[in-house]
Amino acid sequence: MSKKQIMKKVFDKEFNINVMRSQILKKNERKIRMFKIVKYALPVCTILIIGSICMFNNSNNSLLKLNNSNKEEYKNIVVNKIDNLGAAKFDADIKTIPNEKINISELNNLSIPNDLNISDKYSIYSRKDKTSDYNILNCYVYEYYKEDSLRSIRIAFSDKNKPIRDYYFSEEKAKKSKINNNELTIYQYEKNYFIEFKYKDYNFDIETSNISFEELTNLLETIIK
Repeated sequence: MSKKQIMKKVFDKEFNINVMRSQILKKNERKIRMFKIVKYALPVCTILIIGSICMFNNSNNSLLKLNNSNKEEYKNIVVNKIDNLGAAKFDADIKTIPNEKINISELNNLSIPNDLNISDKYSIYSRKDKTSDYNILNCYVYEYYKEDSLRSIRIAFSDKNKPIRDYYFSEEKAKKSKINNNELTIYQYEKNYFIEFKYKDYNFDIETSNISFEELTNLLETIIK
């Protein structure tokens, strides 16, 4: 089930916050699985090597290695680790949009994993107050996923607003990364990445689930050219 479908069910229940939190948290429980670390007996020399690597990366921010174009190289991309992820309350409505209505060059020829064979496009509208209609366009959303799979990519963007979220986490002291000289911030919670940046007057907010770091950077490099 796509994120749009989940959000639609939540909105249709008259924005009952308890139902909203239950639906979103249930979705996150399916998306996020805890894995136990299995310890094996290793030679002392191997333990020392692993220990030195762990000391180098033992912080909330990690410098990650990317294997790109069959050539190993280090890229100065910093991932800010998140300890807790919460569900956010917001009042909005979603509407399906025709393919021809949106056409920005930054989203052409995206690097999307082949197994994510379903795409969905919709817009999110907010309103001035509780008595008004949902007529304030917040953002557009492109979503890619595979049915009955935990792997997904959601790209929200707007040239006027910061895309609305259904999650929240602390963004204090987050370190920046750069791709093709464009600044962005990357967060990670378990097997989920959250990325935000501004590029060519568009505000982007990207959420991925069970997507590898290499798949993520390939996607970002096809947006930030």
